[in-house]
Amino acid sequence: MNLSRGFKVVSASVMLGFVAGASLMALLYSVRMDKIFLERTRLSIELEKQSEELDRLKKNLSQKRWSVINDITLHLSSTEKDEHALLKTKQLCMDILKDLIGKNLDKTDPMLVYHMLNSRSFNVNDTTYVVKVDFIIMAEHLEVFATAVKK
Repeated sequence: MNLSRGFKVVSASVMLGFVAGASLMALLYSVRMDKIFLERTRLSIELEKQSEELDRLKKNLSQKRWSVINDITLHLSSTEKDEHALLKTKQLCMDILKDLIGKNLDKTDPMLVYHMLNSRSFNVNDTTYVVKVDFIIMAEHLEVFATAVKK
């Protein structure tokens, strides 16, 4: 009789351990699943926003009979050998120019594009670089040729 009681106590302890472990795992995974669900929702909202913007741009382009700026290429050169700084400077310049995509080419002033970048200073890795625009090719594929000079 005593052996049977001991077996029941051990069995109950094991079962209680399983239940407690399962409850703890459910709690841990529910927090993780909540984070994943929130991230998925955030990404879905971002995707919807980007899709709407793309649809607006496509609709805008199809309705217009005049030329618009479709793409921008920045040819940035430098006398410095620091490729990382040059790449970061190029990224900062492209952040300024990206708003020109989708703009009416006929109504975009080349001097405006020139002054958007020319003599602009960028601080990259505690070094200041000044961009000098060499020339601009205004077309559906806008090309800007510039030089970054260490100040």
